[in-house]
Amino acid sequence: MIRAKDQLSDEVTYPDLTKFLRSGGTLEIGESFSIGAFARIRKGNRSIVVDTDYRDLAAVLKGMDWQAKRYFEQEK
Repeated sequence: MIRAKDQLSDEVTYPDLTKFLRSGGTLEIGESFSIGAFARIRKGNRSIVVDTDYRDLAAVLKGMDWQAKRYFEQEK
């Protein structure tokens, strides 16, 4: 069995996503009957969808990190 810690990088690899989550944001990955597969970050009433056309969780996290960076840039 391969453990997640052996597959995923540390949180320092995703600085903006880490900052986003520590400031009260949430990370959501899943599947629903109405919208299908989804990956998104959410803070308050704002939800940011991340492209779900990725092959693995590490790629989804990189996409979420990039979206979190854009979120903070737009907040300025």
